[in-house]
Order: sequence, then structure tokens, then C-alpha cells
Amino acid sequence: MKLSITSDNGGVLLMEASGRITQGDVSQFDDPMRDLLGDDGFGRRVVLNLGGVEFVDSSGIGWLIASHKHFRKDGGKLVIHSVRPVVTEILKILKFHQVLVIAKNERAALAAVRRE
Repeated sequence: MKLSITSDNGGVLLMEASGRITQGDVSQFDDPMRDLLGDDGFGRRVVLNLGGVEFVDSSGIGWLIASHKHFRKDGGKLVIHSVRPVVTEILKILKFHQVLVIAKNERAALAAVRRE
């Protein structure tokens, strides 16, 4: 997986992920979100574009859930958007679409991340 910051206006941080999110990318010892944002980054409002993600395994889903929890715990917010149908189906089967904040596109994600 490639994870990068595309925009940071101080209020909302835009990020994008691409490729495959698998056990080789995320583990309890390797958190690309923490690596990119730093320890204080989970207190921010982040919009994550998953449009370039082709596949997510159970470790990748665990990473998304753990990231969501870190943001909530530290007072930030994570909204993901542009999720491909194959990934959306996995999230729906596991009922994680009820836990994660998922928007259809960037515009909807920006509106969601600004809501309390």
C-alpha cells in the first residue's frame, strides 16, 4: 500500500491510499498512518481517499478499524471515501460500514468530517 498526504490546510488533512492493504503493510508494529501523521496526528480531522485501493485483507480492515478508534480516542475524526465496490462489499459483510464513517466521494467526506 502507498499512503500519502495530498493536502493539509491546517483544518482538514486529505490523504490517499493506493494498492493493496494487507498484512505486509500493516501490523501491530507497523502503522503507516502513525508513521505519516506522528503520535499527535490522531487528534486531527482526516479524509482518506480509498479510490486507489484494489484489495483489503483482514489485517487491512483491522488497521482501518484501529485507526478509526485512535482518531476517536484522541479527539480527531477519520472519514474514508471513494471506496471501490469490492472493498465496500467486504466492509458490508463484516458490518464495519456501521462503524466506519464512509462517504461516497471527497465532497461528501469533507462535509462529514466537519460535522460533530
